[in-house]
Parts: sequence; C-alpha cells; structure tokens
Amino acid sequence: MRPSNFPAAGQQGSNAWSAGCTASELVGHAVHVSAAGQVRRAQADDLAKSRVAGFVSAKASDTSCVVVSDGVLTGLSALTPGATYYLSDAPGVIATTPGTQAVVEVGEALSATELVLRLGEMTDI
Repeated sequence: MRPSNFPAAGQQGSNAWSAGCTASELVGHAVHVSAAGQVRRAQADDLAKSRVAGFVSAKASDTSCVVVSDGVLTGLSALTPGATYYLSDAPGVIATTPGTQAVVEVGEALSATELVLRLGEMTDI
C-alpha cells in the first residue's frame, strides 16, 4: 500500500527539466551533469560522474532527455519493493548494493516498477 505522503504513481515531481544528452542515455538511467552542461550516465566507480542529478524519464530524441529528480519514477522493472537502491559502478545503473568508489543512495522501491527518488549526497569510500 502506498503511504499517503508519497507522490502519486507517474508523478514526475516539480524538478523535471529538459537536457541535452546522447543516444547512450536511456529512460531509467541515473545521470549526472557533465562539464558541458549536458546529462551523462552516472556511475559510482568514477567520483567525477557519481553525483546523481536525476533520472531520464523520457527522450524526445537521441539528444534530448527529460530528467526528474524527485517524486516517483515509474516504468522500471525487477525492483524489490521496500529495498533501498544505490548508484552502481555500471553506467546509469542502480542496484541494492553500493558502488566501489562512492555510496550514492538514489531511492526506495515502492513496487517492482516504481522508485521513490531520494537523491542524497555521495559518500566517498
């Protein structure tokens, strides 16, 4: 059952924005903002790429992403309800175990397809 203080399923929250990206960033990927001001896949084994700005929630084209940083991210798969998710060492991927260079919590699974975003500060290992 969804707690009453959680955003509605599919709600992107108030922090959604459009950003330049590449064909490598896919819907559901965790992303950071590059030095060029575009989003790229985040990864925990590279401190320069480990600060998660949000998740790709939609792509208008190969080079235009919509990124969200709060609310409930939907359309994911194989999440474990109730589990906390972290940024993985694999580019753009999240997992229930922290990465090797930075611990970056990104959210908690509400269901097998929904992640309540909790983007926090990274912790160096």
